[in-house]
Amino acid sequence: MRSDDRRCEGRPGRAPAGQDDPQQPTAPSVAFKGNDKQTVAGGITECNGTAAKCVFTPEPGYSFAYYEPARQSGEGYINCTRATINRERPLKFSARTISDLPAAAGLPPAGATSMNGQFTTGTGTGTSPAWSPAAERTVKEVISPGEVSWIETQSGRQRTEGWFRSNPTPADPNLDWRIYTVLDYPSPQLADRVYQRTGPLTAAEQARCRSNRPSAETPNDAGSPAAGADRG
Repeated sequence: MRSDDRRCEGRPGRAPAGQDDPQQPTAPSVAFKGNDKQTVAGGITECNGTAAKCVFTPEPGYSFAYYEPARQSGEGYINCTRATINRERPLKFSARTISDLPAAAGLPPAGATSMNGQFTTGTGTGTSPAWSPAAERTVKEVISPGEVSWIETQSGRQRTEGWFRSNPTPADPNLDWRIYTVLDYPSPQLADRVYQRTGPLTAAEQARCRSNRPSAETPNDAGSPAAGADRG
């Protein structure tokens, strides 16, 4: 009966997570044909048969945009001098998609696939997300004496959980394919954040700034001043 089939429609693998806990591991993708569990690869072959072979429906209670924790990008630049430093520095950062679907699904794409189009239509984005974007820009830094400058980036992310289902729904429920999956990818809606930061030196950095200039030692009398007759 169809009521038995509903047992396969819940979110497999873990209890609901709040939007303040996006870093929880994603549940593994699973596939069903009727009430029988199938391989995910078999479900992908089915849904990739034609452009409209399956439809993707997100779970609205578990699909959301969020910002990942900020992380430092590139080096920290330490000003040990007595003057303010003005400089430009290149900034590069990138993001990636987290998905356990086989490459044949095209999520993220190894090429155009039917499931990629089904996902894009189901999420309402209109275009395929940028699965592995990279950004490059130039940042102007002003670093006061005795301070360090660094850059932090915070990427906008989208977490989408949902089901690929046979389209149209077969009259015989035993022929109904369904694939549950979770994708975590760069958000099309949230712009990345770039934080330009400066602050005081740590104790170790202060000690490094106060240390002597590195120089090669002379082989003899390295710690003695030159005699008067030796001065040129």
